[in-house]
Amino acid sequence: MSFSWGLAIIQLLWILIIGVSVYLLVLLIKLARRGIKALDKYIADRPTRNT
Repeated sequence: MSFSWGLAIIQLLWILIIGVSVYLLVLLIKLARRGIKALDKYIADRPTRNT
């Protein structure tokens, strides 16, 4: 059984892509949570209108 460097490099690239994807997903979730908190604060602080 021979070792294929091409296959090893492709597998490493896939692992790297999956790792970066998970990291970006975590960052996106953190950004969304921060945005929701900012929007909640904005809604709570704005003056209310009587309609």
